[in-house]
Amino acid sequence: MSLAWLAIIAAEIVMSGIVGIGFFIWEAYQNNYISEVILALVYIGAVGLILDRFMEWLQSLIVKGQ
Repeated sequence: MSLAWLAIIAAEIVMSGIVGIGFFIWEAYQNNYISEVILALVYIGAVGLILDRFMEWLQSLIVKGQ
């Protein structure tokens, strides 16, 4: 799940949309706002970690239920 989250972000950067975290990172990079890029990377990592832990928890519920 966390890898899917990262793929979504990468797709946003490649497609150069006008909204989303990928667009935010690209604009910050283009304007040389390093602190905003780092903040976005921490955000992406935190959401990826939360998604990963959630899926791990959900899997443990399913496996215990069998």
